[in-house]
Amino acid sequence: MGWLAFFREAYTQVSAAAAQHENNNQNRAAQEEARSETFNRTLRTIQVMPTEEFRTPEELKDAAITELKQRLERRDVDFAGCVERQELVDLLVKYRGGPSNNDTCCICCEEYQSGDVLRLLRKCKHEFHLECLDKWAFTSVSSQRAPSCPLCNQGLE
Repeated sequence: MGWLAFFREAYTQVSAAAAQHENNNQNRAAQEEARSETFNRTLRTIQVMPTEEFRTPEELKDAAITELKQRLERRDVDFAGCVERQELVDLLVKYRGGPSNNDTCCICCEEYQSGDVLRLLRKCKHEFHLECLDKWAFTSVSSQRAPSCPLCNQGLE
């Protein structure tokens, strides 16, 4: 092999390696852009979810009727037939946490305490500590999966 053929072969190999490196950089950039878009979409999704302070049934008995009705509206619970405050409280306790009716965050397994800020999922009506659900939702950023409810797998969007 002559010098010309040697340099031609070396140049071809270096050019191929440079093209492969550039292709890898483009793939990384595309993946990072997709991850950034997923992060932003997840952030927008959780920012519009309603939040509320956890209140015990005893505390709900002392809550304003307006507050009880707002809490029921967030859960899409029909309270039109309710006349007494206790009926509103009973409905709210019945529909707290969606179908599972929990007083415990299933992400951290801690019981809700009075004053804990909860995030209410719009579709399934499950409730979780705000911090727990936010962390849970952002775990999906590194995967191809859309964020979903930890209990029923209903999409958050």
